[in-house]
Amino acid sequence: MDILEAESLKRHNAFPQDFSIDRLELIIEALQTLSLLDIIEVSDGGLETQPAITVHNLVLEANRNHLAIADRTTQAKISRTAVELLEVATETPPEDRANHHWWSLLYPHVMQITGSTEAPSREIAEPLLQVGLRNFSYMHLAFRGPVREAATALRAISESLEPNHALRLAARHRYAFARLSGMAAAMEFRELYKQEKEILGEFHPETLMSHHNWAEHLAESGNFKEAERELRKVLQGRREILGKSHPYTLSTHRVLIDILQAQKGGKDRAETEWEEVYDSIHSAENPGLADLETLHQLGHWLDKKERWAEAEECYRTIIDALDSTPTEGQHFCESMRHCLAQNLIRQGRLDESANTYRERVKLLEQTRDVTDEDLISMRHEYADLLVDLGRLEESELLMRSVLEVRLARDHRVMDRRLLSEAHCLVHLLERREKREEAVSTARRLVQLPKDELVAWSAFSQIRHDMLCMCRTLSDAGNYDESILGLEALMEGVPPDSREAHSIQRTLVLTQHISGRLTHSSCEEKLLGIIESLEEKFGTDDEEIGRTRDVLMGLRGDPKKSPVLDEEKREPETGSTEDREPATRDDR
Repeated sequence: MDILEAESLKRHNAFPQDFSIDRLELIIEALQTLSLLDIIEVSDGGLETQPAITVHNLVLEANRNHLAIADRTTQAKISRTAVELLEVATETPPEDRANHHWWSLLYPHVMQITGSTEAPSREIAEPLLQVGLRNFSYMHLAFRGPVREAATALRAISESLEPNHALRLAARHRYAFARLSGMAAAMEFRELYKQEKEILGEFHPETLMSHHNWAEHLAESGNFKEAERELRKVLQGRREILGKSHPYTLSTHRVLIDILQAQKGGKDRAETEWEEVYDSIHSAENPGLADLETLHQLGHWLDKKERWAEAEECYRTIIDALDSTPTEGQHFCESMRHCLAQNLIRQGRLDESANTYRERVKLLEQTRDVTDEDLISMRHEYADLLVDLGRLEESELLMRSVLEVRLARDHRVMDRRLLSEAHCLVHLLERREKREEAVSTARRLVQLPKDELVAWSAFSQIRHDMLCMCRTLSDAGNYDESILGLEALMEGVPPDSREAHSIQRTLVLTQHISGRLTHSSCEEKLLGIIESLEEKFGTDDEEIGRTRDVLMGLRGDPKKSPVLDEEKREPETGSTEDREPATRDDR
């Protein structure tokens, strides 16, 4: 309602000159009585709310028909009025997350007018581009809306301006940002940077934006030194012009950190930069300006530093921001729930983590097909967590359903995810003392054709899972299947690795227990493994200690009995892999 300025409406002849705002209010009340429109209270980012109009589809359709049959002069008047009203409405900064609810109501209107205004005059083009550029910032920062279409519309509007006009250059930038990639994008950003530097100055926000993107493409081409040098210039400029905690400043700082980490010896420097990012966000007068992707990466850094509570705050801030309005960033929000759940596990707050997992699984079940990979993975991780909480029966039911879905989806073709899930089920069945079923499941996995086993054993996680299955079979006396699997693993593992020596030790011991290897031959092979480990990794290597323990057990030391499962362990709860959305590039 605030943006329906009577003077603006009269100036463009949208209302008669003698038309009063009081009469407008009476008309709105009448339409509201007829349920053709409603008035709701929304926040524009401040403490107070503002009234806004929601209109019945019949009214919208009538307006569309009126515009369709109107002459060009009338259409131009309506466009000028709409643009001027939106100029007032979009003065609220889109960079502040507190304003995003307000912008979520405005952006469809901006999209409509920028996408439907054909060949506007300069009088309309300039303010319309200003409105559209602010709207583009909101869409980018809030992960909302079709930015590619928005960029195309902005470029089309800008063509009515001269080539070196600042707004036309800005529209070119948004088009390159949203629609170009690779060398084409790099060349355009470089050209825009040169032009804007000359026309607007080196430290104009638009110049800094193009400078940032060009420097980022330098890094993508492997030119890290030059990229770092240019990004430091951008960072200095953005700090001076926009402030340390502005989302674009933080974005530049984050990309700079990525570049440092990609360089040899750059990790220590990256640590210092992360501390600066943390201080910039937490010393800001308005922390709501912080860039969400920077908060995300900061959360990971804090997790690695074991600053769990601070990392949790980052993840919750992102979730709250993305939950406040419907967004196309929902996948990002789901990923943040996963980060939060993992963070809570690290803090030992398993019940809270389970609640977060349950909420995410429930949300995915509502929005994804049952065969969706993210849903399957989340249900698996939730089942793992239930094991740690002692809720074994629930975990087993969930894990069985995960296996059934994957088997049905993949037509019973073995892959590393299926093997991992079957491996977890075997451990779960053993814990529930369902020994026969655990062994049966392990046998089905190890009885694959040998060439398939060898091929899969090239993957480290699969080797770990298969090794566990082989030990389960050995414990149950199924030595033939266990030896077959271990031999396949030996063919796939890097021959000089610690892992190869570990698998060889298990194979030797299994062959001895099954009667295929004499006591003396077993000792000789174990001594050979120790000698090889000492030669490759030194006398203090951990695998040497494990092999000596097995050898001492063979020689009769009751404290060092030659068990097969000296390394057998439960799978870790949850996945440490962060499932990131394909987020848009930084600006």
